[in-house]
Amino acid sequence: MSLAYAEALTYREDLGGQVGAPELFDNPGAVREKANLIANLIASAAAATGQPRRPCVVAFTGAGLSTAAGIPDFRGPDGVWTRQRDGRPPPRMLVGESGSAAAAAATFSTARPTFSHAALVALTHAGLVSLVVSQNVDGLHLRAGQPAGSLAELHGNVFAEACGRAACGRVYVRAFETGSVGRRTTPRRCTACGGRLRDNVLDWEQALPETELRAAEAASSQAAVALALGTSLQIVPACDLPLRTVAAGGSLAIVNLQATPKDRAAALVVRGRCDEVMRAVMHGLAVRGLVPHACPPWVRTDTVAVCGSLALAGSGAKRVRGAHASGARKGVACIWLASPDGEGGAFPVVAMVAGLAVWVVEDGEDDGGGGGEEEPDACLSAAPWRVRVPVMVVGGLKVRVRLGLSPAADPGAPAPVVSFTLSPSGPDFREVVQWESQRVEWGAHHQSSKSGEEG
Repeated sequence: MSLAYAEALTYREDLGGQVGAPELFDNPGAVREKANLIANLIASAAAATGQPRRPCVVAFTGAGLSTAAGIPDFRGPDGVWTRQRDGRPPPRMLVGESGSAAAAAATFSTARPTFSHAALVALTHAGLVSLVVSQNVDGLHLRAGQPAGSLAELHGNVFAEACGRAACGRVYVRAFETGSVGRRTTPRRCTACGGRLRDNVLDWEQALPETELRAAEAASSQAAVALALGTSLQIVPACDLPLRTVAAGGSLAIVNLQATPKDRAAALVVRGRCDEVMRAVMHGLAVRGLVPHACPPWVRTDTVAVCGSLALAGSGAKRVRGAHASGARKGVACIWLASPDGEGGAFPVVAMVAGLAVWVVEDGEDDGGGGGEEEPDACLSAAPWRVRVPVMVVGGLKVRVRLGLSPAADPGAPAPVVSFTLSPSGPDFREVVQWESQRVEWGAHHQSSKSGEEG
């Protein structure tokens, strides 16, 4: 499940800080006014003429940034820790209409970045944000396109695993959740040195990663503006990082629906949803000519390798449609999905694949188009994505493979179809297939969004 990482954390009664505090909302006019003031702070920092000029903004993000993606927060009225305190089960992700297929398919692996994620990417590319310091483990910053060099993930990333050998330390960002927390070993090995890989998510009481923490401390001390988005600023040492900006003469702006312990140190406190506020901030910066008037569309591209082999062996073979009886030999066609990274690549799941259909006929015969005119010879609706089709072989075999997409994909996303030929004397088949499964058009920036609109 999408929140398995929270359940995998060591259980503790003391969750640190307050949970379940009421959410507060500024009226729409106040949100627009305060967002414009944040834009003013950023614009003033950008116009500073000191040598060397201070970096403009360091952004701090928490669970409230990802609620528009359907991911529950931790300390809100219905958050993960709030429900744990009350003896209730964890909340579910809320992508799509309740009860819909898309909602049922919602996981961290299929979640879409929010407008705020896209805005931070745009601000980074515009040279206005020097570093995004995140306490989230959902991987949405990287998925949105945030450059890895401008991101410090203090609590880790459920999609990342790193080589456990100190001399190597290579990091791999997967398309799937690595499946554990606490920097435990995973089933995979480093392709560079062969070392065992470890997950990249902290458990309670584990120290923050030194490299990321040092980068966050340096950026906080140098920035002109600290912008806290969707974080309750309660857990040390991360909650104290924005105060470094204030101590160095900079300004702190907080966007959060709950009161935080750092509110009194802030120049601005906005009680609004992150996407609503950031749309207005980006509008103000676009008017001032500091950013484009719209964020580029976000596109998710999925990749998988479709593979096939034919062996003249096995028993229980059936005759392939159209196969000639004379001279036919028993065989087995094996069709499978594999990692696009090649042999040994990590490939436990494909988030956007929900089905696999295979048609096999003698080369030169009609395969029915793979579009429903003929029943497929094999179907799968769950991993592992590997099928064996007993066949009678005369010459080559024509194979058509169609992938069924998850309900989390866009309704109009075309299902990938791959056709190829297998022969007993030929090599195995392998083709890397890439397709667009999700797309978000953000539209032009405007001063505010309607209540409840996010992403």
